[in-house]
Amino acid sequence: MKITLRTDMWPHWLLVAISNAELANEGAHAAREEQTSDHEPDGGLDGLTRELHHSLQAVTACAFATDSLYAAVKARAPALTVEATWRKKRTKRTAQISETLRQHLGIKPKRAGEVRQHLDTLFRYRDWAVHPGSRFVEPYTRSDLQVALDWHYSAFSAVSAVNVTIATVGLFRALVPLAETAKHPELREWHAGAADHVERVRQTMRSNCWGDYAAGSD
Repeated sequence: MKITLRTDMWPHWLLVAISNAELANEGAHAAREEQTSDHEPDGGLDGLTRELHHSLQAVTACAFATDSLYAAVKARAPALTVEATWRKKRTKRTAQISETLRQHLGIKPKRAGEVRQHLDTLFRYRDWAVHPGSRFVEPYTRSDLQVALDWHYSAFSAVSAVNVTIATVGLFRALVPLAETAKHPELREWHAGAADHVERVRQTMRSNCWGDYAAGSD
């Protein structure tokens, strides 16, 4: 007998996002302490750099998780007739993801607009991380540090990491339950296991150092 396996990667990417958002938060606290003390950076990596690195990982992990959810749904449902047109017109990835999820999960119009808005924001951050641009720009001042910095240190701050992660987990908590009443039987079968993954992600987010944020996202 031949054994075959299939693993959805989106739960793992969500957990990667959560852990890195937590570490970005720790980096931000360290950066503030380093401004007011003679604290020596740990291993040569100062708090601000740690914050940037972990925020980058948290935000991009959220984008990967969302792309992975799209792939999981798409694999369990028939191809949409519009997909050929998308390939021909090179339709934006966010439009393809949001429309695929809308049709296969039966997302209501108001919620569909919210999904598209979140995806546009999320993939904008993802693009900033991958394609930062080559122009020189004026420095940004971070109010929590009172120091002029390259704009990446503002865009990819602990606040961004936490907020994007919370919003992405919230998106999954809203969308995965819709699979229970999806038109396609394989999506309905997938629902129970996916819902368990979402609950474990939610519990992990509640137990970390920014659990108060998570509690407020219910």
